[in-house]
Amino acid sequence: MQYDEMDAVLFFDDVFVPWERVLLHNNPEAVWQIRCNAASSSLAYHQSIIRLHSKLEFITAITSSIAKEIGVDAFLNVQEQLGEMISQMHTIEGLIIASEAQAAPDVHGNWLPSFKYIETARNLGNRYYPRAVEILKTIAAGGLIQIPSGNLELQNSISPMMNKYLGGVTMQATEKIRLFQLAWELTGSPLGARHDLYERFYAGDPVRNRASQYMQYDKDRLYARVEPWLHSKG
Repeated sequence: MQYDEMDAVLFFDDVFVPWERVLLHNNPEAVWQIRCNAASSSLAYHQSIIRLHSKLEFITAITSSIAKEIGVDAFLNVQEQLGEMISQMHTIEGLIIASEAQAAPDVHGNWLPSFKYIETARNLGNRYYPRAVEILKTIAAGGLIQIPSGNLELQNSISPMMNKYLGGVTMQATEKIRLFQLAWELTGSPLGARHDLYERFYAGDPVRNRASQYMQYDKDRLYARVEPWLHSKG
């Protein structure tokens, strides 16, 4: 049995697990403590937003290449969409840098990235990645449907026609087809659909996560900025 990732649910009707291999048993409070632990959260989600940045950079590169090869990168609406993707990519990159720049040691002397920036990136990511996929679909459009299948090297007999009708601005047909096949993997394949769902929900309920960020924020700092205006005589 093979899995594309480690996520899986296994059921055993007869299994022996030695007690020395058991991490937790009948202790939901301990699970919650791990979930709320600063080191666990900061380090675990730090790698996840680095992964997010890499995926955003990759999908932006593919979308930009497709826009160039189908000759639509000069259109204002396409430029605006590509600019949005670049803004998303840079926003996550900036939050990663900020989390590392404001790293501090915990009580054990372990340096931890600042969680507030990691949390912000995580809460943006479950909207950014699906939006990036949507932009890729919009720009590639029907080209994602009409992708030749099979071994392209075996289609040499029709390569002149393929290059004439399926070639890009700078690419031969074979390269452009592979570019669209790569885009299809991100947008239409089972793996692509799974990644879309994963980025939306891997950290839990997005609504609760954003509400939690609000509930844990030091709102007195915000209230203090308003109060002087409420008591002014102007």
